[in-house]
Amino acid sequence: MPLKQDFFTFSDDTLIVYFKVIPNSKKSCITEINEEFIKIKLTALALENKANNALIKYLSKLLNISKSSIEIISGERNRYKSVKICNYSHNQLLKILGDL
Repeated sequence: MPLKQDFFTFSDDTLIVYFKVIPNSKKSCITEINEEFIKIKLTALALENKANNALIKYLSKLLNISKSSIEIISGERNRYKSVKICNYSHNQLLKILGDL
């Protein structure tokens, strides 16, 4: 049975995390975690997939996993994105977020 906790869903070793991305910011960082999504600011522009690539790169570094384990599954042309993270548990995510 999938585990759903507001800003993420976890099932079968796959984590789906919901983000609101703010491109063209001064600094790349997570600024808010609320009931619906994780708000993340990125320095990249929202042009030619730059913000999407920056999101994947930022998450890869933050979570210490390969970029190939991260995929934007919806919202590629929207601020609201669903991101699939393979072979990563919700407990690992919550620990990382708790350490921020």
